[in-house]
Amino acid sequence: MSEQSETELAVFHHFIEIARLAVLPDSVEKRQPPEPDVRCRTMQGEAVAFELVEVCNTRNARFLFSAHQIHASLMAAYEALPLGTRKVFDQLFTSRPLSFHFRPDASRISIRNALPSLLTEITTTPEIDDEFVVFSPPVSKIVVKVRLRGRLNDPDAVNFNIGGYFDPTVPVDAISAKLTKKYQSDCPVELLAHFGAFVLGNDQSYRQPVLQLLQERGLGPFRRVWLLEWDGIGLVFPDSSDPFSSTGDV
Repeated sequence: MSEQSETELAVFHHFIEIARLAVLPDSVEKRQPPEPDVRCRTMQGEAVAFELVEVCNTRNARFLFSAHQIHASLMAAYEALPLGTRKVFDQLFTSRPLSFHFRPDASRISIRNALPSLLTEITTTPEIDDEFVVFSPPVSKIVVKVRLRGRLNDPDAVNFNIGGYFDPTVPVDAISAKLTKKYQSDCPVELLAHFGAFVLGNDQSYRQPVLQLLQERGLGPFRRVWLLEWDGIGLVFPDSSDPFSSTGDV
């Protein structure tokens, strides 16, 4: 299985847990075009397919080829922390995602070299409105802020995210592009748009434009549209007390 397929399955399992959907976990399977990305079965016996789309901001393209390396450097710096410092770090940040907003002109080498000091400093620096913004002069040269926001992939561990810019039009564009697609499926199809590594931010101003888009254009091939933010389900349309109740022909 490709890395992309594994990522999509991980996102989907996270989604059904966050949304508390009555889906049989063992029924989740990756599918290939022209089928939607994922097919599953509910506890009521209904088959449902989901097309996934990652909400991604192109303004953050600078990080596209370096985010994985920076994340690896973050993990290496964390694992190399002195035992006492790492114990404090774990106590403070396990189950609390951290988003690192590095300066645009900071090189990967300068970031890597400053990370041990940065991780140590946020164990003693007070947070202000879920952000760390006060650092020593050397660390301030590479980082703007560290936010207590981001994807929580593992609730029992520390979770590092690479921060950037948020644009409320990006979710609208991502969903709009999917509304004209066609899929081969013998069951209802729903759309899951999820905040990816490069959408970044926690601004909710996108919600009304997305609702307006769906109300005006309809749902295209989908029975329902979901949007998974960093902190949970940001939008589901049309809303329903039964997430898998029938809302019309697909």
